[in-house]
Amino acid sequence: MSINTIRERTKKFLREALDIKELGGEIKIIGLDKAEDGWVAQVEAAERNAALPGHAVFEKKYYIVKLNSELEVFSFKQVKSIGEQEEE
Repeated sequence: MSINTIRERTKKFLREALDIKELGGEIKIIGLDKAEDGWVAQVEAAERNAALPGHAVFEKKYYIVKLNSELEVFSFKQVKSIGEQEEE
């Protein structure tokens, strides 16, 4: 399984989950770690500011996405910063 495949699956999931389709809305994988049962991705997403819908104002938001060994997402959550991960 290639790293690029894992990155693309993660990006595809977040594009759909966050409904990021427009120009300016970007998703960057900023960290990828192997876990016992799959992978954990740290992601930065540029999302449109909901308070200013008529303007092209984007905010950076951070997410932790967990994928199993078949690359199916089984967990994702928004975090304040990328260093904030849940302890298991």
